[in-house]
Amino acid sequence: MHNPVAERDDLAFDFGATALGRSFHYDWTNYAVSPLDHIAQRYGERGDPTPILLLVEDLLRLRDSDLSGGEINLLWCATDIALGAPVTAGKERDWLQEVGSFVVPLAKSRGASTAACSTYPECVPDGTSPAAAVGRPGKALGPSDHRWAEGLRAFVLRQVMRRATARQRSTRVSRG
Repeated sequence: MHNPVAERDDLAFDFGATALGRSFHYDWTNYAVSPLDHIAQRYGERGDPTPILLLVEDLLRLRDSDLSGGEINLLWCATDIALGAPVTAGKERDWLQEVGSFVVPLAKSRGASTAACSTYPECVPDGTSPAAAVGRPGKALGPSDHRWAEGLRAFVLRQVMRRATARQRSTRVSRG
């Protein structure tokens, strides 16, 4: 089980909604009675609010996006390498709201402000926004970063489509 106090890999490798989706291994139901219980155990009772605030930011961005429910579901499924995450199909924005409503009080109990739990920095294409600067202090994104980002988006889209196709096949086989 992930111990957020002892292991800071949650920020070194992955964070936010993708880290949450990846944390739902097949065995999560062995130690958690519900998805929210799993989330509570993942983030622990105390500590730095940053991992939770990164999750909240992702949840808010997804909630406020122009993505359809199906697209949000596809992204959520793509985070789930172990295929153990709760199914959100048909209730994607409800799931985002449920998780957000659960983790915001947790972040606030760790000292996060109301503003930090309800707003997020604007992303701008030139890489000069506060959101783009996270992890790269003093460095704006350049043309090579944008080419890299486009390549990454194409790779992620291919992975999402492969995973969604595999999940559909496994669902058809299990219903079979």
